[in-house]
Amino acid sequence: MHRKFVVQLFAEEWGQYVDLPKGFAVSERCKVRLVPLQIQLTTLGNLTPSSTVFFCCDMQERFRPAIKYFGDIISVGQRLLQGARILGIPVIVTEQYPKGLGSTVQEIDLTGVKLVLPKTKFSIVSNIF
Repeated sequence: MHRKFVVQLFAEEWGQYVDLPKGFAVSERCKVRLVPLQIQLTTLGNLTPSSTVFFCCDMQERFRPAIKYFGDIISVGQRLLQGARILGIPVIVTEQYPKGLGSTVQEIDLTGVKLVLPKTKFSIVSNIF
């Protein structure tokens, strides 16, 4: 039996372990751990796929220089998106003024996403509800 693991690094600034993206190189002594990946499709806690939606909001290239840890946010967002896909949870993607700020970054795989909403206000709620 083969098991998959994710490598996590202890981030001092956050006081917790964070997943390392593929290809990440550690150049100094640090705390890392291997965490087995476990996917249980039957246990979702309080989530019910039929009444849950995953929102992916404004993950656009023009925001990269302005948002601290943007690469990490994208990596975690992609993993959450994959989880939503596996669990059958619908995904809604928003893009803030895509004509000026561009589309969702390429690292976010939008395969199977049925709804990508352009918007001009810095609020996801005002455009959907």
